[in-house]
Amino acid sequence: MGTTALEEAARQVCDVLNPTLTRYGFAGGQVGFATDSFSVLFCAAYDDYVDVFPDLDDAGYYAAGNGACIDLHVNGTATGELSDTDLEGTPLATVLRTAGFPELAEAVERLHELPPLDALATIATATSALFTQR
Repeated sequence: MGTTALEEAARQVCDVLNPTLTRYGFAGGQVGFATDSFSVLFCAAYDDYVDVFPDLDDAGYYAAGNGACIDLHVNGTATGELSDTDLEGTPLATVLRTAGFPELAEAVERLHELPPLDALATIATATSALFTQR
């Protein structure tokens, strides 16, 4: 049985983003499929995330110390295009604006207009900028 376009697109997301996101404490991507879409989930320990990004925490969302995680989702279509990405349910573009990266936020809002590899490079650049701020 051959690899489907969805499986190939999801694998590409993991191949490109795992090196960047694992550097910042996220686990490697976990893939889920629907009939005509895919989602790749990257998770990081909540306590570590809140220590570094207290302004991005939804106060009271989780109790500290309970082993919870923060999820970054990268979603795509059957054609392999990326449709959107969010960090714990908040669009990544919104998180980037909140953190002071308006140009990167604008680029992330246009992911669906970019070829898949360019869209992934945009996400890698944006998350690198976001997660290296201290």
